[in-house]
Amino acid sequence: MFIICCIFLTLYDTITSMKSIRLIFFFLVLAISSIIVLLSTQSPPDQKKTEANRPSYFIGAFGKGRLFKDATRQNPYITQKESFTDEKALIYTEHDSSAAFLFSGHRLLILGNSGIEINPKLNKFIAIEGTLVWHRVLRKDSEILIGSPNISFNLSDSGILFTQGENTTITNFSATTVLSTPTQTYSIENQTHYLFKDGMLIDSNPIPAKISDIDPYLEKIAIRAPKDSLLRFNWKTVPGISEYRFRLFGSSGMSPLLLERIVASDRLIVDLLHYENTDLFYWDVTPYYSAKNIFGIPSKLGFIEKSGRIMEKASALLPPTIEIKALTVSGSMVLIEGVAQPDSDLYIDEIPVKKDDEGRFIHTLSYKKMGQKTILFRLVSPAEIETRLERTVTVFAE
Repeated sequence: MFIICCIFLTLYDTITSMKSIRLIFFFLVLAISSIIVLLSTQSPPDQKKTEANRPSYFIGAFGKGRLFKDATRQNPYITQKESFTDEKALIYTEHDSSAAFLFSGHRLLILGNSGIEINPKLNKFIAIEGTLVWHRVLRKDSEILIGSPNISFNLSDSGILFTQGENTTITNFSATTVLSTPTQTYSIENQTHYLFKDGMLIDSNPIPAKISDIDPYLEKIAIRAPKDSLLRFNWKTVPGISEYRFRLFGSSGMSPLLLERIVASDRLIVDLLHYENTDLFYWDVTPYYSAKNIFGIPSKLGFIEKSGRIMEKASALLPPTIEIKALTVSGSMVLIEGVAQPDSDLYIDEIPVKKDDEGRFIHTLSYKKMGQKTILFRLVSPAEIETRLERTVTVFAE
């Protein structure tokens, strides 16, 4: 207040004693001096606060969480200190690690054994090798390069890409987009699988639709006895699809991959006792078109939280039981009847065989040539413990 009063008094004296030209000049000098005084009284910006407000494109690492600066996986990042915000970075994951990034309008998940180059400052991303999963989070387009600047791909709403050497596969889940090379532009359609070699389209096929319902989606289980650790996973089947890929993960970043199995059913029993050191589980199921070796759209991720301490662990780790009731030969056909442990997976000569709820099964084998034949029975428990049996029959007719 004292300073303001002094300024007004000085101004009054000046007005009464100076001519008009000098008065204008005086006002200009006074204004500039006031600005300098105001700026000098302000505190400098807090450097730490400024850095904290810088956007971070790195979401986090999953699984073992180890990321590397080189393809040999010898020079690790200290992920707690890295933001990957301004400068170009080469990032490689190992087998049991994955990493998530925000890039332009998408959330990117880099799975195990993959490599990328990312430069957020230039909005540039190169998928060098391995597997990339994407999902749109903003109404903004994201363009990535595959292997080199020669192949440009505009990310759709969601999908998965795998590139290795000259080969690239793209499974586009949702929304139409484009892939461009120096000589051609390809339309990437919704729910379609593509195979490219050296930038040229080799094959494309429609993929099965997404599984709409899975169970359990969210569940907490308390384990006190071995039977408590047997968890039944169920899903709604897709018309025309008889096989499904079941996957169990140790994190929401889909790493580590604890279990992967192709199932000719709409259910699977898994023994969580096999994963004693894991308490949080994530799972999905994907339609599988075995004739083309093409996977459809994965379901949403289910989540299971395990708690408690397992008693009588040794009894739960016994091999599963199987009994062959009958082997009937009729010409070139062999009819097999038997009973197997209901919660285990049965394979006869490596062919999956369905059982009823009590474990009973009937299966037929056909042979083109006469002679003695050895039949292999393989039963795999939810704890991945295996029982193997062999039975010999003689076929008398072709």
